[in-house]
Amino acid sequence: GFYPLFIEPFLWLREKLSLKNLIKKVLALIGQIFLASLWYIYAYTKHGNYFIKAHFLDQIFKRVAAPIELHFGNKWYYFELLWKNLNFINLFLLIGLIILTLDGLKLILTKRFRLTKDKKFLTYIILFSPLPFFALLIIGKSKIYWYLLFILPFLTIYPIYLLAKLNKKLRFVLALLLTLFSLFQFTKQTFLFKPKLSISEKVKLAKCLNKKGVKNLAFLVDEDERKIKNVLEAAHLQTETSFVYGGSPSFVFYLNRPLKYYYKLDNFLKEFTAFEAIALSKSDYKNLKQKKLNSFLKICETENWIGLRK
Repeated sequence: GFYPLFIEPFLWLREKLSLKNLIKKVLALIGQIFLASLWYIYAYTKHGNYFIKAHFLDQIFKRVAAPIELHFGNKWYYFELLWKNLNFINLFLLIGLIILTLDGLKLILTKRFRLTKDKKFLTYIILFSPLPFFALLIIGKSKIYWYLLFILPFLTIYPIYLLAKLNKKLRFVLALLLTLFSLFQFTKQTFLFKPKLSISEKVKLAKCLNKKGVKNLAFLVDEDERKIKNVLEAAHLQTETSFVYGGSPSFVFYLNRPLKYYYKLDNFLKEFTAFEAIALSKSDYKNLKQKKLNSFLKICETENWIGLRK
């Protein structure tokens, strides 16, 4: 939401602004920033400095500065993703970007200081605008595949720029080729080719517990999740919200009941009797069954998870 507003002042360079008009534009920009900031203002008034830490320091700055939550990846991570998703379309993307860059340099050399007055200046600002954001993704330490989804529609501008430079017949053939390949590449990942929906065990467990009408729940995360927490905390790669959802945010949604996650076995054993129901892995259930779980009855079960109620 803020990214276009950062580009806005560059567009003013095209216009011959009086002081009065400049003040008007600045005030309009401030107004737009205010509208885009309403959620931030609300969140800060509700949560105070905790919001600053959880959102800005952890979710924005730390994601750039550190590979948080084990989201590691090399500097070629997003290029490899582009190749995986776009395949040979990347060739058209690259050629289109090269032609655009050469055209931009030609305009700079011919227009020099009159560059901002040219009608094409606005076009180049828009066409090059995705690149700084893409560069930020590349230099950022945290690598997450779905970050690319934000930038992908903008990167497809460059093959279109290439097509615009070709004669009508060649343009038609290449446009048809790109369209057919895109349909093949992306529709094969949809339910048209994969009609069976794979539902995770935790979602199945949550749905079952919801149907059983449990009032509240103590959830003991599995041993792997407990180990991950120890590793992340030791390396300082966690955020404020890393361990809020027990490794499964969807469980919270489908359960739709108050619950508390436990990452420490001792804490779970001290407090679980205060809850009407509990959920834990079968391996933990096997180890704990002889201790305190006798007052709980099994009501839901999946391959690796179990839900019990008093």
